[in-house]
Amino acid sequence: MSQNQNLLAIYYTTNKRILQYFFTKISKKFKKAFLPALTSFLHKILCFCFEYGTMDTVMNSSTERYCMKTYLFDLDGTLIDSVPVYVQAVTNILEDYHIDYPSNIGEIITPLGSHGTAELFIKMGIPLSYDELIALFGRTLLDEYVYRIPEKKNVTKVLEILKARGNSLNILTASPHTVLDPCVKRLGFVKYFDNIWSADDFNMYKSDPQIYREAAKKLNVAIEDIIFIDDNAVALKAAKQAGAQVYGAFEASARDQEETIRANADRYIMDFIELLD
Repeated sequence: MSQNQNLLAIYYTTNKRILQYFFTKISKKFKKAFLPALTSFLHKILCFCFEYGTMDTVMNSSTERYCMKTYLFDLDGTLIDSVPVYVQAVTNILEDYHIDYPSNIGEIITPLGSHGTAELFIKMGIPLSYDELIALFGRTLLDEYVYRIPEKKNVTKVLEILKARGNSLNILTASPHTVLDPCVKRLGFVKYFDNIWSADDFNMYKSDPQIYREAAKKLNVAIEDIIFIDDNAVALKAAKQAGAQVYGAFEASARDQEETIRANADRYIMDFIELLD
């Protein structure tokens, strides 16, 4: 076996932590700005090898042909079944103040999170301050996230398998940490994810393409190597504009967005289990 084959075999079989150590060592010799490009270049070479059988030859056809990927998951409507609860809770506030709202209000507010939604509601005429609205959202939603909202079908099973394959799993949600953190802890998600981000951590909204570029920088990967999975057409469009691969996820409460999402996504999944294909 040649030296190059040995390097490929080592890359293919070692776990993610060792690879991260390897890239950390590289970054000490090269400027940090070059690391995402270098990682992306090596990733594509290895994917080519897996696709055309080179690694099967190196490993005597005994190893599964998986190429490590970087996933960026939405939370609400993608990992957990919370969208109907969230939309109903915040639209009840509009109704309490007799504020008219469009039929697609759920599509509009989901990528905004509580901070963006508060700003929108003030513009719509809610007679509350920004801080009062944020506090009201928190009181209304906290118990649901802490105690009741379930994961979506097959999520834990798929996360466990994807993690075992050495993939990088990450969350980027519009929900604030006040509801995000207790929810993912209760559901046992924390152990699967390398990063659990709220859009608040970036001071941006998920409707802004720049948030996905900033996430790519933090992950030290090229934006085109990120697979972003969401159930919201607005967020998916923004990630696509940023250069990420985008997968639409079926969400029953967002059926009116499905056609738009399918037309613009690189892939559309009806069930989480399809990520294992």
